[in-house]
Amino acid sequence: MNFLFGRYECKVDAKGRMRLPSKLLEQFGNREEMEIVVNYGHENSLMLFPVVHLNDLTLQVMQLNEHIEKNRLFKRMFFEGLDKIKVDSSDRILLTKSLQDFAKIESDVLIVTTGFYYEMWNPKIREKYIPTNAEERSELAEEVMAEEGSGFTAGGAAPGGT
Repeated sequence: MNFLFGRYECKVDAKGRMRLPSKLLEQFGNREEMEIVVNYGHENSLMLFPVVHLNDLTLQVMQLNEHIEKNRLFKRMFFEGLDKIKVDSSDRILLTKSLQDFAKIESDVLIVTTGFYYEMWNPKIREKYIPTNAEERSELAEEVMAEEGSGFTAGGAAPGGT
């Protein structure tokens, strides 16, 4: 599975159309076979997936134990938000009013990768969730990546890797 990369600034027009940058679209594969899915994300973001990446996540969600109430709730939220979207001949997608409202998107959109999928944000909202100075970023990296068995070794490879 290929990882996604990049950070892109876009605009949504009054009809909810947003042009996707060509560098982003290239990562979704062949234009004739391109399938893109959008869903409600976390912290008022939207998730944008190539279908091939979504399949793995969908299988994981489907395996959640139905006898646990939170699992049922999560499955409902996840599946009710899934929407396959088309890219038109001008490289635009249409964001429904409900998606725009959820993400509080008015005009400006910031698209950033998580490696596995893209997040679409109102840039002002995203600022609240991302450390902005070098010290905060370093502290977060240390907290998350310094656990035994995660992160990179001095040689640059992940532990147990080559």
